[in-house]
Amino acid sequence: MSRLVTYPQALHCLQVQPLKQPRFSVSRSSTYRSSLFSVPTVRGQRSGGFIRGFEVGSSGVRSRRVSLTMAALPGLFPHADSIVVKTMEFLLAFSGPLQMYNEATGKNMGYAKFASALGKDNKAMVPSRVGMLSIYIVAAGLASVFLAYAVGFLPLSSLLESIGASGAASFLDQAVAASDDRLLLVAAALSVHFVKRSVEVLFLHRFSGSMSVGDAVTISTSYSLQVVLLLYSQLLSADIEAPSPDTKYLGVAVFLIGLTGNFYHHWILANLRKDGQKKYVVPHGGLFGLFVCPHYVFEVIDFVGMALISQTVYGWCMVSFATLYLTGRGIATKNWYKKNVDGFPQQRSVILPGIF
Repeated sequence: MSRLVTYPQALHCLQVQPLKQPRFSVSRSSTYRSSLFSVPTVRGQRSGGFIRGFEVGSSGVRSRRVSLTMAALPGLFPHADSIVVKTMEFLLAFSGPLQMYNEATGKNMGYAKFASALGKDNKAMVPSRVGMLSIYIVAAGLASVFLAYAVGFLPLSSLLESIGASGAASFLDQAVAASDDRLLLVAAALSVHFVKRSVEVLFLHRFSGSMSVGDAVTISTSYSLQVVLLLYSQLLSADIEAPSPDTKYLGVAVFLIGLTGNFYHHWILANLRKDGQKKYVVPHGGLFGLFVCPHYVFEVIDFVGMALISQTVYGWCMVSFATLYLTGRGIATKNWYKKNVDGFPQQRSVILPGIF
């Protein structure tokens, strides 16, 4: 019978002194956690999220691949070691409060109810349906292409190699091969979210105005970057032991609740006005009796579901940004209704009942 021992113990058996003090916490993903020991400097080496430990038994000493567990917040993967991801996390955290303030104080993104004022300022405008579709369609395409690659329907790595991006192709192949179903769930959630929004723009929503070209480009770029970097941060966590507790399946349930609730309230809004009618009316039905914009509330729940599936810092930065931005947008929408629609109930909340 053999037993797994720590690196210093193995070196002691070999009468070799360790060169460094313990620094990393090592665990084998199956049933046990070992004590602290240093990264091997004689035979072992770190490879991705793993390093080599040693097993001592009747047949002698042999190396074994052991997973490396770095310090992380409870329920999250270790912070992605990427300057690009960290920079975007900072931008999301910084711009969330700023966007909330801008929306709440009347400096609104130029779509839906708030597009008409921009048209008067001679800003470039496009039909609302075109502008709104451009917001979602690029992100939907990126997420769907990656999902098709991850399930084996699209030779994305071969395409990358054909344009000289062999390093990116190798990274993708290795990371996807090391991933479990979490990566597929994240990609599927992103794809479903943005494809749904694109389909709603094409077939559900009723549009009667224009949208700022600049704001359409800005929002589309933001969504596209969020898709790419959430998938990238997930790939960087591919060969690291899953956090505890593992919330990916809870996240799927929360995501579906958010997705369904968001669609239902979009359907209610789409059926408030008859064809050709431009006058706004007080929304009713569903949770409109409680919230100004229940579709915003469920969109936040949608993003919370994705973050629970992902269990990355970046995923929760997306939740923070969406919550703050949609809170500001909800405040602006409530003020707009109070000013332009007679009889609007002022007790309706924005995101959280009893707040704003």
